[in-house]
Amino acid sequence: MRQTPDCVLDRPSVDDLDQFFSIVSDPRVWTHLPSGRLTDEEEAEAILVRLVFADRGLTAAQLGARLA
Repeated sequence: MRQTPDCVLDRPSVDDLDQFFSIVSDPRVWTHLPSGRLTDEEEAEAILVRLVFADRGLTAAQLGARLA
């Protein structure tokens, strides 16, 4: 966790799905790359899970084993 004078910056977790999806599905975020916008919450969840586990240094095989 890092803290600046204005905010606290935590690493994302799978519990952040609602907030993550609200960002990645917002057309205003994707003004310059509209094709990058996600509209499927399940796809956003899969991306978030991969990001969280990759940030912890896990490979795809290790991630698959943990989810099985």
